[in-house]
Amino acid sequence: MAANSSEWISRVLDAGAQAVIVPHVNSAEEAQRVVDCAKFAPLGERSATNNMPQFRYANIPYAEANIVANELTTVICMIETEKALEDVEYVLRYRIRLIN
Repeated sequence: MAANSSEWISRVLDAGAQAVIVPHVNSAEEAQRVVDCAKFAPLGERSATNNMPQFRYANIPYAEANIVANELTTVICMIETEKALEDVEYVLRYRIRLIN
């Protein structure tokens, strides 16, 4: 992932990736933002789409597609700085609660 931003996260997931590894996540708030960008409602804020590669470009109702896509999408936040290490226990607890 080139950057911790919605533009990059949604671009690779919309192209068919089923996981993102996001660098330089320094806080629980940033981890939440990553999840928001990667997951569809109700777990996140990713823009609704259809005809996804994961579904062989079939037209599937959003309510069904969102649930399956969220289950298939893995989010990995990289903890790489001293600042992130200071908050790592909270980031991990928060991430597990939101993603799993």
